[in-house]
Parts: sequence; structure tokens; C-alpha cells
Amino acid sequence: MIRINLLPQQLRRKKSVKVSKKTPLLPVVFIITLIILALHVIFALISFDKKMQLASLDQRWDKIQAQSKEVDALKSNLEIKKEKLKAMQSILKRDLYLTDFLNKINQAIPSRLWLNRLSFSERGLVIEGSVFSFGSEELSLVNNFFNELKNDVFFKQNFDNFNLDSVQRRNIKKYEILDFLLTAEINKESSKIESSNKRER
Repeated sequence: MIRINLLPQQLRRKKSVKVSKKTPLLPVVFIITLIILALHVIFALISFDKKMQLASLDQRWDKIQAQSKEVDALKSNLEIKKEKLKAMQSILKRDLYLTDFLNKINQAIPSRLWLNRLSFSERGLVIEGSVFSFGSEELSLVNNFFNELKNDVFFKQNFDNFNLDSVQRRNIKKYEILDFLLTAEINKESSKIESSNKRER
């Protein structure tokens, strides 16, 4: 059934309003503080973990850079060796005869001087020799031999950077020996070499 109150507003019975008890603030503040502290701890742990990952990545990057430098050095060294090998192969393909090569050296050797080792490879030319020491003539003999090869047309066309790398004295019983080392690099630019039997010094 629907009831209609026809009394004026002033005379109507007012409904009682229940006042709710206030919730204590202290527990709420404590809980919020705990949540904030927990969030700080979590963020600190995440930040620490990220720093550790970054440090690990930095170490890996340093290792990769070091390995990259080693690889670059190996590549560079390999390229140099390839160039020398190409130069060597180029020389061997030319009109160059071993007998002519040795004949040139033999013609340049003065008396009292002998060779201990003769090496001809992609690294270049290496000549090790000795000479008996009689006064001061032995050094001039080495210089003459060195200049003879250096100024020879055949060797000038095939080799660069002739060097008298070392000269050392040693004694064998009563004799004094002068040891020397000559080196030269393969000429990479020359494209054709005529054999020495077609040339005259």
C-alpha cells in the first residue's frame, strides 16, 4: 500500500540519521607507509639488478672489443702476408731463372768472403755471410759486396730497401771473423723482369 503524507513539511517527522563511527587514521597511515617502503625496496632491487646486468654487458663489450682488435690485427697481418705471397708468386712467374739469380750473387762475391745462408721467399731476400778479418779490409769487402748487389740492374728491378742489417766480429782460435747480414724486400710494383743472361752489368 502506498502512503502519502499530506502534512506540511514543517510538521513532518524527521528521520534520524545514523552517524558512522570514524575509522582510526593510525592503522591506515601505517599500512600506506609499509606499502611505500615495500615499493622502495622493490625498486631498489630492480635498480640493483639492472646495474649488475649493465656491468655484465660492459664486461662482455670490453671482451668483444679486445677480440675485435685481435681479429683486425690478424686480418691486417694476413693481408700483408697475402701481398708478400702475391709478390713472390709474381716474381716466380716472371722470366727469372734461379741460375741467373745465383750467378749474379756469385759474380758479386769478392775473395775471402763466403755465404753462410741464402734465403729467397715471400719475405724477401736474406743473405748471411762471413769474411776473414785482416786489418780493416774486411769491412770494405762487405760494403763492396753490398753495393755491388744494391746497384746491380737485376737486383734493383726485383728488390727494394737493401739493408746491411748487422755486422759483428767474432774470434775462432787465432782468426777474427766478420759476420754480416743483408736483407732486401721484394719489389711489388715491377711487372716484368728480364733474365740476367739478357743483360750486361
